[in-house]
Amino acid sequence: MNKKKVILTTALLGSMIIGSSALVFATQDNLQKSILSGGVKLNNEEVRNSIVQVEKSESKLSEEQIVQLAEKYEKNVTKDTTMQIQVRSLEQGNTLKEDKYNDKKIWTVSDNYTETKIDAETGDLIQTLSKKQEYTDSNCTEDEAKVIANELYKNLDIKNEYKDYQLNGIIKFDDELWIANFSKKYGDLYNDFESVKVTFAPADKQVKIVSIINQGIYENNSVSISEDEAKDIAKKQINSNSNSKVKLAIVQPNYFFKDKNNYLTYKEVEKTRTAYIVSLEDENKTIVYVDATTGEVIGGDVAL
Repeated sequence: MNKKKVILTTALLGSMIIGSSALVFATQDNLQKSILSGGVKLNNEEVRNSIVQVEKSESKLSEEQIVQLAEKYEKNVTKDTTMQIQVRSLEQGNTLKEDKYNDKKIWTVSDNYTETKIDAETGDLIQTLSKKQEYTDSNCTEDEAKVIANELYKNLDIKNEYKDYQLNGIIKFDDELWIANFSKKYGDLYNDFESVKVTFAPADKQVKIVSIINQGIYENNSVSISEDEAKDIAKKQINSNSNSKVKLAIVQPNYFFKDKNNYLTYKEVEKTRTAYIVSLEDENKTIVYVDATTGEVIGGDVAL
């Protein structure tokens, strides 16, 4: 693999996995009912400047404790200790930053070989990645990649509560790397907001990135409305009679869009719900989340 490509790939993979559901669009004010009560309106400038460096003394854990945790967590990925160059797209040393958007302080422990992000309050792993640059190309099938992913996941040194997560999806990133998603399962539904993502090289059976996703508390609400009722609610929401597809899933409520020309950015509600995801075949490919218990529109998305 080209080394310049790997530098970009490492940064890209980290941002893809860590920030999978950061920004959402706002919806109409009259939809802010009980479920949609936790949104905090932010303008675009506030979002861009939401991560700032803070004094290390603001951490509940000392820098020494954080380094010890990092040394434990980084054993989950494969180092290339022969590497002599610095990966300049990733900063070196130990830094503490506050993510105001998600109300969290994060330690980053980084050297030439690994970078590890740790919750400064709890010491929990957020992400650890290897800066190893070369992996062997793989021609494995998706089924073969799943077998290897399960094997690697079983051997990770992570919290016991994550060990019961099940493989919920796998994609080929490039000729060398695959990304596997392990999620907590509730009945027939996977919760991608309680998940572990593993980026790995099947040919080498090596792990490049481990990311822990914990976003919102799942309220495990019941299903009280039908798919047809959800479709009708979604169509009424956008005043459309277009065809639609629907599936039951666990979603994180958000404030959707207000109108096509006035985008506002909102922090997502800090809980997850069982909802119908209704995908409409209108010109914007609008997606509407309809709460499976109350029938309330609790967010969505739009592909312009």
